[in-house]
Amino acid sequence: MNQSPLISVIIPIYNVEKFLHECVDSVLNQTYRNIEIILVDDGSTDKCPEICDEYAGSDNRIKVIHKRNGGLSDARNCGFKASSGEFITFVDSDDCIAKEMIEVLYTLCQKKNVQLAQCNYTIKHNDFDNITDGQEQGTLIKKERCMNELFGTFGTSFCVAWGKLFHRTVLNTIEFPVGKTHEDVYTTYLYFETAGRMVFTTKRLYYYRQQEFSLKAQEKKRPGLEELKANIEREYYFKNKGYEQAYISQVWRIINLIKYLYCLECAYWTTEQKRYMHKEYRRRFAKMKKAKISIEYWLFNFMPNIYCLFGRGE
Repeated sequence: MNQSPLISVIIPIYNVEKFLHECVDSVLNQTYRNIEIILVDDGSTDKCPEICDEYAGSDNRIKVIHKRNGGLSDARNCGFKASSGEFITFVDSDDCIAKEMIEVLYTLCQKKNVQLAQCNYTIKHNDFDNITDGQEQGTLIKKERCMNELFGTFGTSFCVAWGKLFHRTVLNTIEFPVGKTHEDVYTTYLYFETAGRMVFTTKRLYYYRQQEFSLKAQEKKRPGLEELKANIEREYYFKNKGYEQAYISQVWRIINLIKYLYCLECAYWTTEQKRYMHKEYRRRFAKMKKAKISIEYWLFNFMPNIYCLFGRGE
């Protein structure tokens, strides 16, 4: 590859010593060689800090940052500020990537003349299979379709920061929201807006594994309204920008999310929080009630506590 630019791989790390070697080794073994690897130790209390330092001592492409625990958003932001690459990719520390992921995504960016590329992923809870299935070599997608695909067949891969290769200019003005969970919901659609278009391959080049003690898993354990607030912010954005199809899909997502969260977590909430949830539901129900709505939507609108007794949120 001629005059290949430096690509920064940012890995936020928190208490994942069981999986860290597999993650970092998968990045070190990339077919694209001109990379820097930034390991952001976010206050780990296990052996991750020592493992990071060992890697830094064995490969000069690795830079280690040890910091006080601040969460996934803070770790990603810290890694980006310390990076030097023209392109950036994020890898969660309990995941790993196919050996050709970076090369494939960079080649697609060059071929399609875009600033953002994305691959598909596979979910494994134990060992990963070394698969790169999918025949689509790169489909160019304009930002309007990107917004719609947040709710489509490949919704999860479109909604997250990992599995993507960003030109640095896409990330320059968009930070992950520190102190908030569901950081990808707050940010991903802004990447599409900034990039204008992206290239997507169905090849499964990212291997995703969710573990109990990862940064993401710990944040998901905290009951609260952050997921709803992140989705409402995205809803307002779609409405104000005129993304009509994405806006309607987002309204339905919020309606269903409220029903689910209310039944799952309302035991943790105050009366005021419950009222807020139900108010937000009624506002959107009023907009959508002309559509074909099943009895469960009506029941939740008028009697949410009765609805939850039937376990509809499970």
